[in-house]
Amino acid sequence: MKEKVTIKKWQIIFFVILIVCSVGLWLWQSHWPRALIKVNGEELNVLLADTPYHYYVGLGGRNSWGNFAGMLFVFPDSSQHGIVMRNMNFPIDIVWLDHGRIIDFAQNVPIEPGVKDGDLVVYYPRVNGNLVLELPAGWVLKNGLKIGDILTMISR
Repeated sequence: MKEKVTIKKWQIIFFVILIVCSVGLWLWQSHWPRALIKVNGEELNVLLADTPYHYYVGLGGRNSWGNFAGMLFVFPDSSQHGIVMRNMNFPIDIVWLDHGRIIDFAQNVPIEPGVKDGDLVVYYPRVNGNLVLELPAGWVLKNGLKIGDILTMISR
């Protein structure tokens, strides 16, 4: 004898709510906020990485900078935030800042194609900071950036 399976109204509502929440979370994570910043006299339109998802993905998987001059990682705490070149297709300059003041940088950081996550080189600043700015390779040298220079947020 076959049992009849009945779906109750609350099960359908729960399933619909679950789908709506999942789509909303996906859309929220895929949204990249933007900001206009000023560094060493240059105004830059940058992407903001301000969620754990954004921190993990960063510029990985992109083939170009698109319409942006950089990516600014905004962390909730001051620490020695490490950066890796996960899924990167172009080299970058990495600039670490603490409350807007440049504290360290790594220039012309190379890509690491085919390297597994656990084997990627981790780049750390010498001191704690709460911001990391990724720029096209050579930008730091070309624009004469130095430790102590200030980043100003113009708009977010």
